[in-house]
Amino acid sequence: MKTLLSIAALTASLAVAAPVAVAEPETYVIDDEHFSMSFEVNHIGYAPVMGMFRTPAL
Repeated sequence: MKTLLSIAALTASLAVAAPVAVAEPETYVIDDEHFSMSFEVNHIGYAPVMGMFRTPAL
């Protein structure tokens, strides 16, 4: 029991001390000529309905 408690305490202290990864923000340019976004929703669990956006919303 004491060993299990020691392992749990060590694991918790390592989890708290872990460094946080931070990514640099990126900026993307959307090419209007090649843009499309498709999606599918399930209508009342009966029939899948597909949709598509062909122009970016700005």
